[in-house]
Amino acid sequence: MELLTGYPLFAGEDESDQIACIVEMFGLPSKKFLATCKRERYFITSRGIPRYCVQSVDERGTNVIAGGYSKRGRFRGPPLSRDLVAALINGGATEAAGDALLVDFLRRCLEINPDDRITAPDAIRHDWLRRRPINNPQTKQATGSVARSSHAQFSFDAASNITNPKR
Repeated sequence: MELLTGYPLFAGEDESDQIACIVEMFGLPSKKFLATCKRERYFITSRGIPRYCVQSVDERGTNVIAGGYSKRGRFRGPPLSRDLVAALINGGATEAAGDALLVDFLRRCLEINPDDRITAPDAIRHDWLRRRPINNPQTKQATGSVARSSHAQFSFDAASNITNPKR
């Protein structure tokens, strides 16, 4: 998203704050995934609460988790308190925020658990990428044709094999 807006989606100040930004938007990873993390205890308490958060008990005796502050004083909300679409809008990507396919693509790419994250082959086949027009008039799109660019040093055939270097 930084290429689109010029601003990072997760502008953490350090490693702990970066995790706080991610948890704020996507929530805590599953316990199964956290069990595989060697440094979990630096970011999550033994009770399963993010270390940046403040836990209290309300008047009814219910545990309440509130956000906390980074070392530089930036507030980070509790898990799942920040929305991806709202973050895109706040970052200046209003048009992108309205694109449901892009938002789905981002959510799937940003999944914290690699087992749940979109794979590269699936990402290439995602509808958001497939609908993007190729705006290079010098490239032929016909099957079996050779695509050449005046700026490229190599030409590629339709099977993505290097055919011969230009000199």
